[in-house]
Amino acid sequence: MNKKDKIQIKVMAMNMHMEEIIEFLNELLAENENLKKQIKELQKQNNHN
Repeated sequence: MNKKDKIQIKVMAMNMHMEEIIEFLNELLAENENLKKQIKELQKQNNHN
């Protein structure tokens, strides 16, 4: 295996990790939106009381 092959394998591994990180960040963003909605709902309920 030459140097170019080793570099390509490292780049592929980095891309896989980046895809996992992006997927995780998207999950966090979705959860954040859910929490924002829950907070708004709780604030509405609190204002009615």
